[in-house]
Amino acid sequence: MAKILRFPGAPAPGGDSSRRPSTFGLTRVRRRPRGGSRDQMDLFAGPRSTEVLPLPGAPAASFERALAFDEAGDQRAARAAYLSCIETGDSASDAWCNLGILEFADGDSREAFDCFRQALKQDPRHWESHYNLGNLFFEEEQHDSARLHWELAAGLEPAFANVHYNLGLVLGLQEEFAAAVAAVERFCGLASEAEAEAAAELLETLRTSRTHAEARTSPAD
Repeated sequence: MAKILRFPGAPAPGGDSSRRPSTFGLTRVRRRPRGGSRDQMDLFAGPRSTEVLPLPGAPAASFERALAFDEAGDQRAARAAYLSCIETGDSASDAWCNLGILEFADGDSREAFDCFRQALKQDPRHWESHYNLGNLFFEEEQHDSARLHWELAAGLEPAFANVHYNLGLVLGLQEEFAAAVAAVERFCGLASEAEAEAAAELLETLRTSRTHAEARTSPAD
């Protein structure tokens, strides 16, 4: 059976098995402009200059108020506001998703799982929740479930680069090297130049592994 050579950042043979390939982090819903597509942000990305402000003389939407608390780092107020959104049905799937990220940040993976699943009950096409569930399943080493949710997220939001990188990782671990290469190549085509350069070692590893796998399965001359 073909073996993947080694993922960048993964342990060498006989090394510390607790070190695993690094995925992109969770993604929270930022806002849903009327008539436009929603924004997204990586949970672990740096600060953005996109402060949410209400129109003059108009109250802020409940979800936008919750998001403003969240982005300001006021987790207590954000949690209460997201729960209020859920109770009133104001962007409930988005609120469940962002609440799940707060639970994960507090170290409660079980509650995070439940929040993302609740979001999908509200909206089965909620791609951020599929993506985030994929991350949690990957951390639990449930690779089939991680792959399923990442594939769903990629189908729903194909322009989201990070999901293709994560798919490349899990496909590589499952020794589906051709599909893994294709996924990371899609990531490189969507990501910034710096991110694409950072993925070059992983891509080269997967391409080499694909070549070795194809050589093993080719009939002997």
